[in-house]
Amino acid sequence: SSGINAEYGELQTFHHYFKQINLSKMMQSPAHLRDADDNWDINSTASEDVGFYAGKKPLDMKRIPIKNNRPMMNASKRSRSVNIVPELAEDTMYGYVLSGRAALQVVVDEWIDEYKKDREKAIVELIQFFVQCCGCKGKLSQIMFASQDKVKSIRKLTESFDEESGEYPLIQGGPLFKKFKSNLLEFIERLIRSCKHSIIYDEFMMENVISWLLALSDSQVRAFRHTCTLIGMTLVTSLIDIAKMAQMDLENTERQLETELKKGQAKRAFAKVERLQNKQKELRSNLEGFLHDFMNQIFSGLFVHRYRDCRPEIRSICIQELGHW
Repeated sequence: SSGINAEYGELQTFHHYFKQINLSKMMQSPAHLRDADDNWDINSTASEDVGFYAGKKPLDMKRIPIKNNRPMMNASKRSRSVNIVPELAEDTMYGYVLSGRAALQVVVDEWIDEYKKDREKAIVELIQFFVQCCGCKGKLSQIMFASQDKVKSIRKLTESFDEESGEYPLIQGGPLFKKFKSNLLEFIERLIRSCKHSIIYDEFMMENVISWLLALSDSQVRAFRHTCTLIGMTLVTSLIDIAKMAQMDLENTERQLETELKKGQAKRAFAKVERLQNKQKELRSNLEGFLHDFMNQIFSGLFVHRYRDCRPEIRSICIQELGHW
């Protein structure tokens, strides 16, 4: 409707922008990036993507045995079949999403119950889930979560990456990871949909989720950027769906309120008018004060940087989700 189009003028502007550029050229890695992954932002010259593990130290050739003038690497370094699964516990969110053995809605409902009891502990658990989905075995502590220096906390987490592997759950092959991506996206969608009536407006959940996703998606570690870009873009798409429903609900409420106000004083139900006015105020506040702000934060803090990432798989996520908007 015209009302929805007006609410999403910013997104339409970017649609128009992307129509003016050659997407096929943008989706190809520049020649200087195909050979060396030394720049995770095409338009940046100061940032370096040093591969899967940002803090990896150079090999000490003196410590590597030599045979026939060739360095002898361990079998684990020759093989790509490295165990990059974080410490897998079936009773964690990561374990449930990876294995797919439990109904994801049940997992979401249990997390919401935990959030209502102790929201900080639940948020730490959710951020830890994001970290594990990136293939990182690091543990996010309460101190790291509360720290204002997220860059330092993320740098600490990168120390727990497997230096011998360039793989992570999102790109890992094998039966264990076959449905990981679809399960992850379904989990995010169900989580936001289940929280749409209250929790996402409490000025705690979304603020922390978005701030950590933005920080992780700006990391030098490709696993963080790739996985958290996917989560962030899925989050925006889910928020847009909620905003559309809220806009429709607002329009229906305004029509009902207008109809009621047209009635004479004798026939007018003042209790109903008050209820509709309160609902109208609440819906407008949710749309303009929360949902639009959430989407703008992710759009400006994640999308505008990652759609020009040096990795084509990361750029493609942004363009694909843009098509859904």
